[in-house]
Amino acid sequence: MNTKRRLWIFALLILTALGVRLLISEWKPSLQQVRPRLSVRLDYSFDEVDYRELNEEGKPFIHLTTPHLKHDPEQSLAIATDPRLIVKQVERDWLITANSGEWQRNSEALQLQGEVVIASMGSAPPMRMESDELRYYAHNRDISAEGRVHLVRDRAEANGTGLNGNLISGKYQLLQDVEMTIHNPDS
Repeated sequence: MNTKRRLWIFALLILTALGVRLLISEWKPSLQQVRPRLSVRLDYSFDEVDYRELNEEGKPFIHLTTPHLKHDPEQSLAIATDPRLIVKQVERDWLITANSGEWQRNSEALQLQGEVVIASMGSAPPMRMESDELRYYAHNRDISAEGRVHLVRDRAEANGTGLNGNLISGKYQLLQDVEMTIHNPDS
């Protein structure tokens, strides 16, 4: 591969990363229950997106990967297929996955849909949450859900409807119809 072509590829990668950074930092998804209809016209799409954000100390903070990201300009909405988000925290890191994710300009939330899983990485005791939908607020690490939620932490397992919580504090509240089971340590 010649040098000129390498420079063009490198410049394209940098522009792509800057564009994704700009879009994600300024988008704030709607918290409406009704999902917006996509317009007929998409103005861009990316395949194999690998977005990394550093904190103020220059350390990894957020790592988002998705096989496909597209943008609907009429809705100011970016749609990710099978998003995978790693959030770095002091106490523990979190892996968040879903079937789809949406970011809307001027909103602070990432709306996740379909088989949403949040799992702690490399920490004890492990923790895992599952739901059909979830909102993740990057600025303060809050999470919320309105549908059924399943939580597993150490030996405790809880099911309920609706959730409010924070990934930094580790405090979570199931809002309705809560059922909890504590498993025997010998089993």
